[in-house]
Amino acid sequence: MTTLVAVLLTTGVLLGMGALVIDVGRIYGEREELLSGADAAAWAVANQCSVAAIACTAYAASAQSYAALNASDATVTVSRICGFNPKASAAANTAQACPAVNGGLTQCLGTRPTDLTLGWVEVWTSTKNPDGSTLLPPVFARALAGGTSNNGTAVGACSRVRWTPINLTNINVVTLAVAACAWNTSAPVGLQFRGSVAYTGCGTAAGGGGSMGGFSTFGLLSGLLTCTTTLNLPIYKTALSLLNGCGTVITNSVGATLTMPVYNDIDPVLGFRLVGFTQFKLANYCIAGVGNGVPAGSGLTCTALGGQTWIYGSFSRSIPGSYGVTNLKRDG
Repeated sequence: MTTLVAVLLTTGVLLGMGALVIDVGRIYGEREELLSGADAAAWAVANQCSVAAIACTAYAASAQSYAALNASDATVTVSRICGFNPKASAAANTAQACPAVNGGLTQCLGTRPTDLTLGWVEVWTSTKNPDGSTLLPPVFARALAGGTSNNGTAVGACSRVRWTPINLTNINVVTLAVAACAWNTSAPVGLQFRGSVAYTGCGTAAGGGGSMGGFSTFGLLSGLLTCTTTLNLPIYKTALSLLNGCGTVITNSVGATLTMPVYNDIDPVLGFRLVGFTQFKLANYCIAGVGNGVPAGSGLTCTALGGQTWIYGSFSRSIPGSYGVTNLKRDG
């Protein structure tokens, strides 16, 4: 009889320990998904908001999308997005200020940056089940406790990313602007001149200035004579349809790297909104049907009859100061 009682007690203890291990393991798994989602969301928001204050508008949707992609059931709550952006107004920063830390286990690690030249963002995530509930239900603990005392566990995570702002003052560039949607590729790309008959856009300007894509000249005609200028960004510059001196710069720059401004919007009156810059290694060109060869597999043509004007090459994103951010770092 004593042996039987001991066996039953041991079995009960083992079952209880097994149930505890399974339920605690689910909590750790859930937290890992939430933390991965918070990490991805924070990186996405930082990458977006570090470019310019005007680009920091749809960050909530970006954060939700990246967080959900890291959840096994594609459901997660982004409960808080807060931080500081040195490019934003005082009012905007006040609206997005983070509340005081409460010492909880789900807050970001470390201390928040106090240097006002640094931008940073915190993204907080928490459990959301497919049915909309916000507690992670136990597998065995409720049954062992009689089915009433454990409704689930609130699980959360936080990630903080900070960035060093890009230096966007006194930048020496060629007067050839490239659309952000055309820049957004790591593969070699052919950029059609906006005045070329073969030009097609890759997006639509939110400011009402028509299609965005390819590359174009900008600014005053005097700047086009040398195809170089110095910019403080962000700034609006009038779009032009002439190559002028830029044609000579292009033909003399094969194999070289051009520093080009990047625009993310077009205003019908003000022109391109230049928000950053990138470096483009030029491999091939075609100006009014005359060029140095057409890259195989590029789909480009270069004939005088067609009047095509394009440049072909690759964006060097790894070079410090390129469009986007120069220094992103996970901070908590």
